[in-house]
Amino acid sequence: QRLAQISEAVNDRVSLYAYGLSSLKASIVAVGIDNLNYDYVQTYAKSQNYSQQYPGARGFGFIRRVEVTDFAEFMARARLDRPDKHFELRTLTPHTNSYFIIQYIMPEHANLQAIGLDIGSETMRRRSAEKAAKSNSTQLTAPITLVQANKKRLQGFLIMQPVYNTLNVP
Repeated sequence: QRLAQISEAVNDRVSLYAYGLSSLKASIVAVGIDNLNYDYVQTYAKSQNYSQQYPGARGFGFIRRVEVTDFAEFMARARLDRPDKHFELRTLTPHTNSYFIIQYIMPEHANLQAIGLDIGSETMRRRSAEKAAKSNSTQLTAPITLVQANKKRLQGFLIMQPVYNTLNVP
């Protein structure tokens, strides 16, 4: 009985987070993925009360898939987009595949360590991102250690929904 209650509560919380992602996704689709920028994301973030609307969530972000051949151009644009002109790539392990870079995250002040992180540099994160993109579905990672979680091992997870630059899913 107690296990069923806990399971239902966890499922309800994850569903709430997925709704939050759907809201963010709709906002990105409305502005256009190619028009998404720092100022727009900050305006969107100010319209949210994350701690009340999504209790327990550390944040909501936008991860951009970047091909190796487009990396230098992406980094230059990402730096110019930010008010401080600072944007650095962070990896968890070396790799030679495409990148999945956290370009924006809200609330930003609570998640600074995550900005610029290539989630594609870690197997479980990459696997979930690729599965979400291929299936056009919401995906949840296995338990992970979040880079902004003050070394609380395996106490976090990512929920991902793909956003495409077209309404027609590839």
